[in-house]
Amino acid sequence: MKCPKCGFSQPDDIYCALCGINIGRYARKRKKQHYKIGLFALLIGVAGLAVANHFISPSIHNRIEITAESEFNKPSTQLHQKTRSDMMTRKTDSAPSTRKDRSPEHQALDTEQFSFESSSQGNEEYSQAQNESTEQLETAPQWFEKGKGLDDDSEAETECYKKAIELDPRFAPAAFRLAAIYFRQGKYELTDNHFANFLKYASDQEKQTYNIYVYYSLADVERLSESIRQEAAAQLEEEQTPSQAEGETGERLSDEETAPEMHEEIMTVVEFHPTNGHITVPVVLNGSLTATVLVDTGAGITILSREVAQELGLRESRDKSITLRTMALDIHAQLAQLDSIQVGDLSRHNFPVAIAPDGFGTEAKFNGILGMDFMKNYKIYIDNEKNKFMLTPKAL
Repeated sequence: MKCPKCGFSQPDDIYCALCGINIGRYARKRKKQHYKIGLFALLIGVAGLAVANHFISPSIHNRIEITAESEFNKPSTQLHQKTRSDMMTRKTDSAPSTRKDRSPEHQALDTEQFSFESSSQGNEEYSQAQNESTEQLETAPQWFEKGKGLDDDSEAETECYKKAIELDPRFAPAAFRLAAIYFRQGKYELTDNHFANFLKYASDQEKQTYNIYVYYSLADVERLSESIRQEAAAQLEEEQTPSQAEGETGERLSDEETAPEMHEEIMTVVEFHPTNGHITVPVVLNGSLTATVLVDTGAGITILSREVAQELGLRESRDKSITLRTMALDIHAQLAQLDSIQVGDLSRHNFPVAIAPDGFGTEAKFNGILGMDFMKNYKIYIDNEKNKFMLTPKAL
């Protein structure tokens, strides 16, 4: 897509990556400006017609008076014939609006009356069409698309998303857009509720389409995920009968014997995305930039692409070049230092990284590699069923 303000080309997104404007709102604003200009031009045209009519009408009236006076001065026979002719003409006319002997003022009144009746009929037809279109919205996706078409954070847009959720409480896209509106309005409690529903019901594809990290940090998302897990556990506990609880006790004991390490304190949990058989997770660099990195236990040092390094303004050490052998590929790189790097709730400061000059290829869906220099002090757990990447501290 192309930014309508600065002309910068980028993938489809809500905001322009160069000038930072909301692309949808800017386009609507320009459309409204064009509409106002057109309306102003129309008003000027109507005013001009009114002024012209004011100067033209007296001359027409004077010509009518002169014609009437000349007719009066004709012989009585001709006047009688003229009168009979006018009477026959009036009898044959079917509608007052088509009579030629009516004055311009009367014709104008007839035209205004016809225009008013047409306008009233048009408004009634429009209202009827609006009611019929509203009645036809019977599914959650239909209400969602109607609200998405408004895209103005108005009460009408929020009502559309509420109606969609009412019809289908598991419809995650409506929950996301409703939460985004409340976030921009500063209603953070409602934002939490609807973002939590989004995380609870959204598919992996929907989570990639609707990026919650535009509004929430990793810690906020994990907080919502933890509340969802606690709610699910409480609900499961309420549904369990005493006999089921006793029957499951033995299973839990056997699980504790085979996997006691899972009961250790979990320092952080991050949702990962499989990429060509590898695991990628989001990280926050220098507290401002979110990047996607590949988890590689075979890499001794964390690596970033040159594009990310330039965006962060990192200074590379030109006097020292190293060759890195990773699980994915060999990389020739130079060293630099981050102010901070954060994975979930874990962060490191003054953290050295390597800068890959050639990136990771055009088909790579990540712009960095998370190495063992960050993960060496933690035990790593990976839940492939739930796509969870977990870190716990090693025992001293």
